[in-house]
Amino acid sequence: MKVLFIEGSVDEIAAIISLYNKNQTNSNTRPLVVEKDQEKSSNNRPKQPTTLVEYILELRNTGFFDTPKQTVLVKEKLDQEGHFYPMQSVSTCLINRNEKKELRRVKEGTKWAYVKR
Repeated sequence: MKVLFIEGSVDEIAAIISLYNKNQTNSNTRPLVVEKDQEKSSNNRPKQPTTLVEYILELRNTGFFDTPKQTVLVKEKLDQEGHFYPMQSVSTCLINRNEKKELRRVKEGTKWAYVKR
């Protein structure tokens, strides 16, 4: 990429950039300067969870795991929110979150429950 040095007032330089961008619009190259309004607004949005791990971490961050929850309750909550996963996948993911110290695993009778660390 070639670097040009332009001297002049802010208005003069803005006029030159505007002319350059108009010329570039007719060709297949990218404009020199992209106005703020033309930037993609998708960069400003928070990323939505898309994986089972992200959904479970979102539940943890919203307080769902403030009290111990058994795997079946976690699966039911995910189903209620429209995220349908097999019980085995949910169970494996919870075990992995425990190993990564993102959730704690506690014994409730004969079953395991998961709670926020």
